[in-house]
Amino acid sequence: MLLDKRHKTVTIDNVPIDLTKTEFLILQLLIDGNGNYYQREEILAKVWDADTYVLERTVDVHIARLRKKLGSYGEYIINKQGFGYAWTD
Repeated sequence: MLLDKRHKTVTIDNVPIDLTKTEFLILQLLIDGNGNYYQREEILAKVWDADTYVLERTVDVHIARLRKKLGSYGEYIINKQGFGYAWTD
C-alpha cells in the first residue's frame, strides 16, 4: 500500500483507491500515529473543522468504509475498547 500525502492518494497493488478527503485524513492520522490509539473525540478534533457538528459514531462509519475500501489492508486498522483506533503492521 502506498500513501501519497502530497497528492492525497492511496494505491494498493498499482490500483488507485478512491477515498474521500475525510477517509484519507483518518487513514493518514492512524498511520502517522505509529501504533498510538486515537479515541473518537481525538479523531473528530483532528480531522473535522471545529465549527462542524459531527456525532462520535460518525467516526465508526468512516472507519468501516475505510476498512472495506482498503480490502485486506483494512485489517491493519484495529480498535480496542476504551482506547480507540490505531494502525498496526
